[in-house]
Amino acid sequence: MRFFFTFLLSLLFSLKSLFAQEVIVPNVTINDHNGISEIINIDCAYNFYNDQPNRIKLTANYSDIRVTNDYTVASIEYNPVVDFGAGSLIHIERKDGIRDDAFSSKIPLPFKFCFYGKEYSSIVISDNGVVSFNTLYANEENPYTISGSIPNSSLPIASIFGAYHDMQLVDENKASKDLVKIYVEGTAPYRKFIINYNEIPQFSSNKKSTSQIVLYETTNVIVIYVKNKDLNSTTSKERKALIGITNATGSNGIAAPGRNTGEWEAKNEAWRFLPSGSSSISVKWYDSYNKLIGSNPTLVVNPSVDTKYKVVVTYSLCTTVTKESEIEVKFLPDFPTANNVEMDQTAIPCLNEGETAEVDLTKFQKSINSRDDLKFVYYTSLSGAENAEEKYLIADPKHFQYNSDNTTVYVRVIKEKLCYTTSTIKLRINRKPKIQDNKTFNFCNTSSNSPLYINLISDVAHQLSGFSSSTMNIKFFNNQSDAASNKNEIVNLSKYPLSSSTTLYIRV
Repeated sequence: MRFFFTFLLSLLFSLKSLFAQEVIVPNVTINDHNGISEIINIDCAYNFYNDQPNRIKLTANYSDIRVTNDYTVASIEYNPVVDFGAGSLIHIERKDGIRDDAFSSKIPLPFKFCFYGKEYSSIVISDNGVVSFNTLYANEENPYTISGSIPNSSLPIASIFGAYHDMQLVDENKASKDLVKIYVEGTAPYRKFIINYNEIPQFSSNKKSTSQIVLYETTNVIVIYVKNKDLNSTTSKERKALIGITNATGSNGIAAPGRNTGEWEAKNEAWRFLPSGSSSISVKWYDSYNKLIGSNPTLVVNPSVDTKYKVVVTYSLCTTVTKESEIEVKFLPDFPTANNVEMDQTAIPCLNEGETAEVDLTKFQKSINSRDDLKFVYYTSLSGAENAEEKYLIADPKHFQYNSDNTTVYVRVIKEKLCYTTSTIKLRINRKPKIQDNKTFNFCNTSSNSPLYINLISDVAHQLSGFSSSTMNIKFFNNQSDAASNKNEIVNLSKYPLSSSTTLYIRV
């Protein structure tokens, strides 16, 4: 007896676990190319992507949830969400007072639900196992005869059939079962709206049918559980039944295999109708500064210091849902880290055109990594630094010469032969401006009693060959000594008085 009890618990747990995989929800995780998630610890034994130093391939693993333009249907484990008797009673009656083959009044949904590309906020429920988003059916007749197979515009449109067959609602005030109820389970944005048909009598028969229709918030999945739907052998009218869904025109729909309109019976079965339309998912990657760095499911990064990466996945469904995940890269003490550095603004050489700058690259080592147990080797290309290529090696880093602005030097920072990282040094050059010298300007003063006022910017500076107001700053002085020492500049540039021949000095 003990053995049987243990086996039964295991079986129930197994069914629940399997079912949990049938209805997915928006989610995202990150792992690297080695399958590591959450924290990537980098040491000298870490396997970098494609054997390239500091190269890590990150993958965003997210649920593939589709929009509702179309659906697939599949058999799943039979595991109803709640008891078939759970929920609030729904009153079903036609406008003429008949309480058979009828739709209910309009029932508001607790969340927006998308169905065949349209968004709905309410439904109507019939006693014959039909749930429709077409609320024009409210308190109207739901024919007990099934007008053909899916797809078919003669069937109730924008509807779920679960299972549609001829049932007969009894007096809800007297019956303990024989009822249709609704129930809401869970919390937003993953609630479930449940319609329970609990032992509803089939027409003119002692057979009863029990089923459950579940609408899933956000994912728009539909699941139908059928506890029992026996074949009605006593009626001379409609014996057929149907499990499926159909769109707002009846032109498109899908039935469960073997459960399209026909004479069949079912026990303890479940069907999942899964949206299979186009993808509505966007992916965005961010670095530790929250800068956008990628928009594909995979991302190759090259960290050289401790950092973090974040992925944000947005599902544009009935309810827009955003999920994010973060992964951290940590360099362990034995692995050399390396900062990318730039030449300090005050150290940028100012040279004439054609002159070559010289810099001691070893002075940047403390900024790259201050450890004393590391070796620094300098190269003129990234591939040279990554592969230790001799042809790109800078043989004399203490006297490195360069003659172009924004020169990049690549540094291989080595702990051991195969344990290294790379970084960059950005070098700059400021070139002295070449401005036309000793230019003579002639101005005509028509008044002999007052000075001539000129604009030193528009009348003089803009007329000098080589001057650009967008990239250069210009100052005017009355003598060369002031111009050289940057003192006593002329401040009234827009209205400079000119009464006689004058020599001005400029500092650009």
